[in-house]
Amino acid sequence: MRWIAVLLVALSLARTALAEAVTLDAPLYCEVFLKNTPARAGKVTGNLVSYDDEAFKVQNGSKEQTLAWSAVTPTSAFALRQRLIDKKSARDWLTLGTFGWKIGVADQARAALKSAVRLDPALKAEADAVVAGPGGELVRSDAPPADAKPRQAKEDDPVVAQPGRKKGEAAERVKYAPATPEEHAKAIERAKKQAARAEEALGVKFET
Repeated sequence: MRWIAVLLVALSLARTALAEAVTLDAPLYCEVFLKNTPARAGKVTGNLVSYDDEAFKVQNGSKEQTLAWSAVTPTSAFALRQRLIDKKSARDWLTLGTFGWKIGVADQARAALKSAVRLDPALKAEADAVVAGPGGELVRSDAPPADAKPRQAKEDDPVVAQPGRKKGEAAERVKYAPATPEEHAKAIERAKKQAARAEEALGVKFET
């Protein structure tokens, strides 16, 4: 019986995915931000012309580019997807919540799933199945493989300054040791303080 339950959940989740790419009847102006880039340099603007669960296509004049949803910041990806749904459709809210859960915006995803269930209580089992699964699936797919080997130093790599080295003495290439527990703790504390400042400035609440 257990495998039947698992199959039913899988089928429910599959129904929330887009069967094929959606082409918009009228282009929709959008702004998204690429990950790990300065805000101005990483801003992509243009007209959204089509999308599916993996990527979307933006056209700006004669330039057309296809971007993976996982290549842009989760916040801008979710905001764009939310503009594409029918706010009166419980199924659309469920699809949006599933998408948000996959890209790791848990709070927004839960809110969308809650809207889906409010419009159609029969979707509660499917909504519960979404949050029962691991979040951030699309985000993790962009991470390097666990067995990836670290980059080896090359001869033309810059040499780290070494205080105390005598003038004319050949510099040695530094091999960085793993951080100590104390260094980990300090880094986490700094991150928490930065997050608290950002929360206060933006008026939002981050989830650890």
